[in-house]
Parts: sequence; C-alpha cells; structure tokens
Amino acid sequence: DGVANGDGISSKLNGNSIGSKIDTPNVKKRHRRAKSGGLKNVGDGDDSDGYEFMIVSLENKQWHFEAGDSQERDEWINAIEQQILNSLQGNEINKSNKRSTPSDPAGMQAIRTIRGNNSCADCGAPNPDWASINLGTIVCIECSGIHRNLGTHLSRVRSLDLDEWPPDLVRVMMSIGNGIANSVWENSLKNRTKPGPTSPRDEKEKWIRAKYEAKEFLPPPPYLDIALNQQLIDALVREDIRNIILVLGHSRAEDINCPYSKDDGRTALHIAAALGNVVYVQLLLWYNANVKVVDHEGRNALWYARSSGSTECVELLMNNGCPEHPTLPRRRGSSAQAGKNDVFEKLPASVI
Repeated sequence: DGVANGDGISSKLNGNSIGSKIDTPNVKKRHRRAKSGGLKNVGDGDDSDGYEFMIVSLENKQWHFEAGDSQERDEWINAIEQQILNSLQGNEINKSNKRSTPSDPAGMQAIRTIRGNNSCADCGAPNPDWASINLGTIVCIECSGIHRNLGTHLSRVRSLDLDEWPPDLVRVMMSIGNGIANSVWENSLKNRTKPGPTSPRDEKEKWIRAKYEAKEFLPPPPYLDIALNQQLIDALVREDIRNIILVLGHSRAEDINCPYSKDDGRTALHIAAALGNVVYVQLLLWYNANVKVVDHEGRNALWYARSSGSTECVELLMNNGCPEHPTLPRRRGSSAQAGKNDVFEKLPASVI
C-alpha cells in the first residue's frame, strides 16, 4: 500500500532534500532505467570501483548507483532509504486526508495492546507501528522494509497509522499478535541470538529471512503421523489459532486444498466457512486456499458460509472470486456417514 513511484523518487533526489550528499563529486548518479536486457554488470568497461547498488521498484524499474568507496555508498543508501520513506509517508498522509472514514483509533489501540505488541516481533524495538497482516505481527519501520522485500507471499505489510484497516483485518491482528506468532516462528532458536533494536540492518535481514523464508525456527507439526490437511482441519475445528499458524507454516497449497479423506471431500476452507470465522477464512486465502474447490456433494465454500449465516465470510469469499455454485446439496448416504471422522462431531449440527 502506498508505493512511491520512480519518477517521484528521482525528482526528489535531484532536489535539496538529501542535503550536500547530492553534490558529492565522486558519486556517479546513473539513473539508468533497465531495458529488457537488464542492467550492465559491474566492471564491464566503465571506471567503477565496485561500490554499487540498485533501487528496484515494485514495477521493476531499476536505478543503478555507483560510489567512490564503501562509506560513500552507505551514506547514499541511508539517504535514499530515508527519502523513499518520506515519499511513502507523504503519499499515505495525502491519501488519509482524503478519506471520509478513517480507521478506527480504538481498533488500532486494541491491536497495540495484544500480548507482545509493545515491541517489534523481530528486533524488539519499542512501540512499533507497522504490521504484517498475514503473520499477525507488529514490527518496527526498519523491519517492515525488510518484510516488504520478502514478497507478499510471505509478508503483507501495512501501517497502523497511515493505512486503512477494514474490520476483518483488525480481527486477524486481534486474534494473533506477537506473543502467539513468535511462540511458533521463534520456537526453536538453536542457540541463535536474536537481533536487537540497534543491530545492523543486515543482521536483522538475515534473522527475518531465516525466520520466515527458511523457517529455521519453526517447530515440527503437532502430529508427525497425521496428514497436514487433517491436522489443519482439526486445528480449525478446535479453534486453536496457534496450531493453525503452525500447520499453515508447514503447509503447501496442495495440503491446504486437499480434501479431508476419500469419503469426506471438504477442505480446510469449507470448514472455516462453515464455522463462520472470517479470520480463518482470510488466513487460508492468504495461504492459497482455492475458492473454486467443491466437496464430495458439489458444495463450495460460499455455500458453507451462507449456511453459517456469516455475511463477512460470504463477502470475503465473493470478493476473492468464489463462484455461485448451482449444485444443490444432497442428503449424505450411509457410506459417507460411516466414513465420518470423530473430529467433525465437534462441529455444529448444521455443518455436518
């Protein structure tokens, strides 16, 4: 949300906002937009000393910078990062000023009071004001930049102060928080030392990538002899948010979209919708749950959401492309009843 475009960044860099660093004579500011062939490699005929870096936008525009030495390079990086941050904040403030219905301050304060949310989930910096909504964590501004570099398939970053917060996202954040999330993602640190607020950025990035990308500190699934899709459904039925996060951390899309058994074609998304729990539905969608999958009786998640009476789940599923399905539910035969697992006996009768 709120990405400063390349032209905006480029124009600000040519102004006075970064100070005297702009006039440094030893820095060659080659703002070369990448063509299809990509950027030129270091040392291919120019007089570069090798102290180079690039800015890559979300639209894959690229700018190549060279500096005379490592200190000058680091000064440039710090200055440009600060300018990009200022541009992001400026864009978001302008957008927020135009809103007729800003985010509920009470909801934002409630998120901040969840266990562990008084400090950054990744480095412990006090009073963080950025969130990773799919992880359910609060992080500081520096760690939020690292999270953005992970990609939205791992972390979806949003500002507590600058972005809009629909009620369903607030509920996700209220259901998790840094305490629960870190009990999963930092369960087994293997004698690794967690970075602190003043640790260098590269140390924080190594930690965050090891934590969420390589999943080095993730504990084993709750049960080693039960399929992940069955464990996920069991955690949903029991409303065990910690185990839901843990199993999702181990799961691939095929696990999440796998039916419970050969006799019961319901997937985790069907069960979450049947429970009418918008938090679970949203988490599953972020983890690539397929809204078009139907169960053994031809019913999709939208049918289950409507049966549960949850308008929030219905709207969320429809907004994510869950189709209206013409197949009417059929009465389950004795063979299906015989294959029913006791985990579903804990569901409401309307779900069965």
